[in-house]
Amino acid sequence: MNTIEHLQLTWEGDGIKTDDNYRRRLPERTWEDTADVLFHKSAIELCEEISPHTLKEKYAEIVETEIEPIKEVLPVPEGNIRIGNVSSNRRSRVYYNRGETVIVPSHHFNGVVHLVSNNKNAARDLRGKLVTELEKKAEQYHGIGVEEVDIYTGEGFTLQNIEHENADLSLERKEAGEFEEQILAELKPLSESFVGNLVVDFIDYSPNPEFDVIYPINPHQFVQIEIKDYSGTNDEPGEKEAIQNPLRRASLLDIVQTITVVRGVGEDRLSELKNHSELRNQIDIIEKHEVEETIKPLLEQSVQNPPYLMRSR
Repeated sequence: MNTIEHLQLTWEGDGIKTDDNYRRRLPERTWEDTADVLFHKSAIELCEEISPHTLKEKYAEIVETEIEPIKEVLPVPEGNIRIGNVSSNRRSRVYYNRGETVIVPSHHFNGVVHLVSNNKNAARDLRGKLVTELEKKAEQYHGIGVEEVDIYTGEGFTLQNIEHENADLSLERKEAGEFEEQILAELKPLSESFVGNLVVDFIDYSPNPEFDVIYPINPHQFVQIEIKDYSGTNDEPGEKEAIQNPLRRASLLDIVQTITVVRGVGEDRLSELKNHSELRNQIDIIEKHEVEETIKPLLEQSVQNPPYLMRSR
């Protein structure tokens, strides 16, 4: 896995009416029927469905075309030919595959899917096609259960889900510094949902905190990446600046993991900071060359282990 792109579908209206013949594809109790219908019908226009449903259909076809004929040939009673069965357990995972990209619907969040690929261009191309298909399906159901559909991807997915009762969400984007630009350039191939240089206006908190980089593990949990450049100065960060302050900012949002990327810090001081960070459960101190190896496991966990974040090390 080299790239994960997120997509979130929300809708307004009375909802699409389904009957007893409708076979829900996506997890019960989390995906509403309307989101299930819109997404599934869109995805199968573009991808091959891989699920217990399709496995059972393929199994039945194999039994009919390959197993039934040999029953007339084998010199044993038919009852001794045990073929077994395939269960279409509705709580099993459902995937949609197209070329190098797999679409993974979230088990825990209604209308949320992840596009996972070893080819970022393929993932983003499929995401664009999926958005187009979702818009077409929404238009087909317009006035008969669906009045409006909103689709969030990339940075829009992240910004849509930054919600907090103590913030008025007047978000401000600040210009990135040179080192921040370098780190963002390493992150963007992994996912376009990384958002840099975000200032959030919190009620009763001053000054408004700036988040260097925010990434959504899922719609309710985020990773914060702090970027600190001490090159060209005689300063070195203390524990308060490198660990305590970032964790304080993290407490303002649903940030479950903080990663501080530093440059220009002496080897001894860096080792001390890493040791201090390891005593805490929610922060890592790393250098630029460690960014990808630290971040990629977190991206993978956003698909594998929602809604609870697993530690990266």
